[in-house]
Amino acid sequence: MTMLINAYEMCNALREMISEESTHNPAPFLSGERETVFRQVFTFYYPEFQDNLRKSIPGITFTEELLCMLTVLQSSQADITRWTSLSPEELKVLWESVRKKMDLGPADLLGERLYKMLE
Repeated sequence: MTMLINAYEMCNALREMISEESTHNPAPFLSGERETVFRQVFTFYYPEFQDNLRKSIPGITFTEELLCMLTVLQSSQADITRWTSLSPEELKVLWESVRKKMDLGPADLLGERLYKMLE
């Protein structure tokens, strides 16, 4: 239950931060120092996630890792494109890359598999 609350709270906090800064800064929110801070906060709440992810997907890219973090927080595609410099097409390619690296079939849900890595 705590993980659900943390994921919900983190996603809402991220949305609030984005909406506050979106008119002040044309750069993607999750870039540079702000991305670093996001990763630090995420790791504070979910210290095992990145290790579990890297064990499950050797050679995962930095961008794929960020996408997995946002996916496990149940961020929408619209939110992810707004928060990053990725287009919807680029997101689709990244999600497919992660699914392939995890050997997921068409019926397997990426979010569910990633969520299990939070533990």
